[in-house]
Amino acid sequence: MHSKRFEKDFWYKCSKPNCQATFRHQNLLNFHMRIHNNELDVCQYCPYRYLEPPRYRDHLNKHFRIRDHKCEECGLTFSTKRGLTDHSLRHEGNRYCCLICNTYEISTKKSMQYHLKSNHSDLLGKNMNWDWVKKYVKVI
Repeated sequence: MHSKRFEKDFWYKCSKPNCQATFRHQNLLNFHMRIHNNELDVCQYCPYRYLEPPRYRDHLNKHFRIRDHKCEECGLTFSTKRGLTDHSLRHEGNRYCCLICNTYEISTKKSMQYHLKSNHSDLLGKNMNWDWVKKYVKVI
């Protein structure tokens, strides 16, 4: 349903059954509770629902085809800063090779994580983070 950092030492705890999320500040818990209570805002043009205004701004950029984030190396443009950041990693020259199947090679960590999750979850499990799976990846 949502992803938040789960740590037992934070003071503000979610009161919903089966949710173990905890937060450093009350306002973060309030934000989290909006998800549980299905209190999401809706795009005025489509059924897209959002919680964070910056996500909506990015969404509107896609509606209106606004691509104001430009790659300085190749000139490609993107509707979100995140899209540009993900793209920029390709220019760094790193390649990630899967050590499990030895056939998959990609230029971003995110794509490698997706590969590991979708192709090797039987070995690695479904809930994985980069620190845990990087031992199955070779950077070339």
